[in-house]
Amino acid sequence: MDAPGFTASLVAGGVAGVSVDLILFPLDTIKTRLQSPQGFNKAGGFRGIYAGVPSAAVGSFPNGKGVDIPSAQKPSCCIFSHL
Repeated sequence: MDAPGFTASLVAGGVAGVSVDLILFPLDTIKTRLQSPQGFNKAGGFRGIYAGVPSAAVGSFPNGKGVDIPSAQKPSCCIFSHL
């Protein structure tokens, strides 16, 4: 089986980053509200736990996963092909 190409790695990494944000962002919001000194309900309860997810998801695609995986994969395949 051939190794995935640069574009496939880019898309797969970006989708992985966005998926993580969509799953963990609301859980982190709930955790922060549970730790609030004013209490869970006064801090907002379950209202708006997805507020801010779109900007976090859009930022996570190029920030780490979408660029990191292909850029790490490309040099290693080029280096090892010359050995």
